[in-house]
Amino acid sequence: MSNRTPCCIPDCRRTSADPFYEWICPKHWALLTKNERRVWARHKREARRFGQPIRLEAYNRTWQSLKRRISLGSSLNAPVS
Repeated sequence: MSNRTPCCIPDCRRTSADPFYEWICPKHWALLTKNERRVWARHKREARRFGQPIRLEAYNRTWQSLKRRISLGSSLNAPVS
């Protein structure tokens, strides 16, 4: 068994050598809009600054939302409000 982390998007064969719990490959990450990536960057900055996510529920909800948008391809068709 390899120690590589697969992309969390179904049917994606890309992997990462870094030990992540879940990971989105650059190919799929690029499908998100700039605003969606900014929201995630803000959560990561807060987590890095305070040592853990301050708003854990929002952090988890945002991650799940990003994964769902990529999986469904809705980030390409639906405007972000």
